[in-house]
Amino acid sequence: MTAIFSQPPRTFPKHPRMFALHATPAPISSGQPSRSSHAADAATMSRVPIAALLRQETASSASTAVEHFSDQGRTYYRIQNDMYIFPSDDIEFERLDVIHSLIYQVALNNQLHVAVLRTNPRRILDIGYGTGFWMLDMETKYPGAEITGIDMEEPPAGVKSNGRLNFRSSVDFTAPRWPVEDSSVDLVHMAQLLGCVPNWSDHYTKAYRSLRPGTGQIEHVEIDWTPRSYASGFPHNATDLWNWWGWMLQASERAGKPLAYRDDTESLLEGAGFVDVSHKRVRVPLCGSDRRDRQEKQLAHGYQMTMGYTGSQSFTGMSMALFTRYLNMSPRDVEQICARALQVVQQGELPLYINL
Repeated sequence: MTAIFSQPPRTFPKHPRMFALHATPAPISSGQPSRSSHAADAATMSRVPIAALLRQETASSASTAVEHFSDQGRTYYRIQNDMYIFPSDDIEFERLDVIHSLIYQVALNNQLHVAVLRTNPRRILDIGYGTGFWMLDMETKYPGAEITGIDMEEPPAGVKSNGRLNFRSSVDFTAPRWPVEDSSVDLVHMAQLLGCVPNWSDHYTKAYRSLRPGTGQIEHVEIDWTPRSYASGFPHNATDLWNWWGWMLQASERAGKPLAYRDDTESLLEGAGFVDVSHKRVRVPLCGSDRRDRQEKQLAHGYQMTMGYTGSQSFTGMSMALFTRYLNMSPRDVEQICARALQVVQQGELPLYINL
């Protein structure tokens, strides 16, 4: 029996969006820490062990047992009744590692962050650490910093905590509070959380609460997978990719954790208390055969390594749980939709890009 599902929207966005953001907390009222930099030299400041900054776990932020299960040949996990909609297995970890290289090595020119830090950070918080690669790289860049990451799943095998690197697994970062002391963090980093956060206003408020007033910064990096055209119209031979993304948006909305990038992100950050919000946008071509610019070729190669290689399970991995659970599609329908989307991105000279 074939599932019936509504057609995705055909309207193509007219205005580009910007996705790498960093911001600074606004000044605090009298009687609380000021916005001005500390006069003390970093070496003379007290260094509280990172364990002392972690809150005693309460019902709202407590670690909870993670349940793994298999579905359609992929491994997923859930905590209580909250399922992570993307796979959590070696295939997905490899895809995330390629995306890490695409973002930080190519798109950001070997920068781990675009935020200009006033001093070397003493405490760094990574929300949704994934494979843990960003934290490992930051440990090398800032050997004196205490780096904590929170996520629901443990990092891959071989990625371990040590004296200054602390992976806190089985922590739901959508809970009302994070298990981190207020006003204790110099940099909050978060990347690729679209589809994981039900309420961005609350999420940014928690980040604001954790940062040092006046000097702490947040950096949020996202990929908007919406296919966009360099030409005036969207090419007919790419319709299957456009349809796939439309269904992804529908399904994630029904799941309560939208994949759509919020156009009002700057307003949400300001509403949480941040000031000096800035944006950096990078276009990622889907195909690189007709690209003359070296970086664009590398970006296109990264996209193809992430999504477009022969035998890729990336489209089905991103889609299977969402489409079967929230659009009532059969696994066969999902596989066919994803196969057609894969065929689109494997075309040699497609004038399409996504935004980072």
